[in-house]
Amino acid sequence: MRRKGPTVFASTFLLMLAVAVQGRAECLIPPPPCEALAAADYVFVADTPWVQWFEADPERVGFMIVERFKGVPREHGYIEASVFVHNAEAVSFHPDRRYLVYAIKRSDGVWSTVCSRTRTIRPDDKEVASLRKCSR
Repeated sequence: MRRKGPTVFASTFLLMLAVAVQGRAECLIPPPPCEALAAADYVFVADTPWVQWFEADPERVGFMIVERFKGVPREHGYIEASVFVHNAEAVSFHPDRRYLVYAIKRSDGVWSTVCSRTRTIRPDDKEVASLRKCSR
């Protein structure tokens, strides 16, 4: 007589995984840095002196530009942006941190970091070095 336990468990697990993936954006692994740079509207390294959170999207973020790769004019050393954050794949910014930002600008003017490589970084971040090479 065959046991149904493992088969039922495996089927249930796969069904739950499919439902979980279906409810999320389809971005399990972000693209490599050069591909992400090409796809984004804005790519830069910045410090965040302040962040203003709201109960509803978006949050307001001040960025002190440290290094720019795409989308930020050279004459802008400081920018402010409204950023969509209420999504599992979005990055919620915090004050007094350094970020590598990959963002797209939605049709409503709000930036989105959903499914991007955006994250906090350290001074010797290898991805920044990689972006320097592919943005030449």
